[in-house]
Amino acid sequence: MNKICHITVLNPSTHNRIFHKLAKSQTSFGYEVFIIGQDSAKAPYELEGVHILPIPEFGRLSIQRLIQYPIRMWRYTRKYPAQIYWLHTPELMWLGAILRLLGKKVVYDVHEDYSQTILYAKHYPSWIRKPIAFCLRRLEKRWASTLDAVVYAESCYDNILELPPARFYLLRNTFSFRSDDLKACELPFQAGSYMLYTGTIAEEWGIFRSLALWQELHSFTVLPFIIAGFTHSPQLVKRIQQWVESAGIEEHFALIGGTSYVPYEEIVYLIKNCRFGTALYEINPAIQGKIPTKFYEYMAFDKALVYTPEPAWVEFDNNNRLGVAWKSNTDRERLWASLQSWKAVHTPAQFSWEQDEKVLEHLLSQISL
Repeated sequence: MNKICHITVLNPSTHNRIFHKLAKSQTSFGYEVFIIGQDSAKAPYELEGVHILPIPEFGRLSIQRLIQYPIRMWRYTRKYPAQIYWLHTPELMWLGAILRLLGKKVVYDVHEDYSQTILYAKHYPSWIRKPIAFCLRRLEKRWASTLDAVVYAESCYDNILELPPARFYLLRNTFSFRSDDLKACELPFQAGSYMLYTGTIAEEWGIFRSLALWQELHSFTVLPFIIAGFTHSPQLVKRIQQWVESAGIEEHFALIGGTSYVPYEEIVYLIKNCRFGTALYEINPAIQGKIPTKFYEYMAFDKALVYTPEPAWVEFDNNNRLGVAWKSNTDRERLWASLQSWKAVHTPAQFSWEQDEKVLEHLLSQISL
């Protein structure tokens, strides 16, 4: 049986894209699949037919990330060899180069435009972002040209690594909810009553805009709010808690996760039972044109999203009934009325992971030759 090994630095081993989409699909194709990723387990284990090879959770700028992780990853690739290695972060370019020299097939999965992301990443000093982004793009292009395939998670990336058409594939973050992805968990508030923020907790992903919206709406209607997601920053969690306390509405607030990962099954269950969600991202070139994963997730459960009115998203909404666009100066009563009257449409089949799964199967057939 051919083996595939996914390796990531930043993501948990049960990451939505890596585990629930790619790995599960690949096991259904008949591959034996391994994932090297952040996990609290002390030893390798098996989950739903996928082998998890854990590396400890870490701080974003920790010594583990720089030294310990590379050593452990290299040891895992020697102890659990595979024919195909699927790398999920540019920090693994060195490992990909070694694996190629050893005759392995290597795929690079571009979750985001990393060069653009660094340019607008607030956790890096502003003076160093541009040179890092420039060097990263040049290194990525040179490295990608040596690989068996590159996968883009977004069509808006438009082959940013400048590869010939036969060498890159589009595998979107469309929705994929199997029965085992729906796992009941205890809800802090009554089902159908709460506003929900899911995913990475960060300023640029709209956490404080979501809090501001909640306060606006809560001023005239009782509206519980749940944040369910992860951040590397304990300071950000503290700022959120202080914000809620100062607003005096903490009895209607719940934070799930914070500095610990939330199982994807819980995220799915929370979406299924929310009143509506938020996607109030800050708009910059790193996010313009992207269709965030949560768009597909909320559409799959016929839940409205309150989103930042970026042109590509407004067009997406016009075609697919995503939700309601909101700016901070929008009349709150009008916004609430729009949410009350919003009706979902049946999610188009082209937004199902099963469509992208066919692309994945074709990709594997090409590089397995």
